[in-house]
Amino acid sequence: MPGPDDMKAVLEFLPIFESPEFVFAEIDGGKKGQDGAITMLYWVMSDEADRFHCMLYDRGFIRPFNWVAWRHEAKRLVDDPATLAQANLETICRLLTTHVRQERFCEGHLQAMYKRGHLTAILRRLASLVPSG
Repeated sequence: MPGPDDMKAVLEFLPIFESPEFVFAEIDGGKKGQDGAITMLYWVMSDEADRFHCMLYDRGFIRPFNWVAWRHEAKRLVDDPATLAQANLETICRLLTTHVRQERFCEGHLQAMYKRGHLTAILRRLASLVPSG
């Protein structure tokens, strides 16, 4: 499990995510090339969002488990902020793992979770779990 230093490192993204000017990701593509081919639209994460994504791996928040079977619980945590506000560190790791894995199958999932305020809510909950001292 991530330790206090890992938690603090990931929490450096909280003020970035809370900034009204922050853009998590943008759509690119849809342009016609010289050969006439049109590229499909795709999401491009901002540098900060990409660093956040990488840090989740580097700091041990992305953990192996059967996230597909756990998606119903993830949806419950997305839909019910009061339940998320009671989540422990293991649940936070499972939730972040589920969102990161889902991004592989549904491009733009992390952007949607950010736009909904869910990623920021996860970080706020994580902040309350950091041991003092």
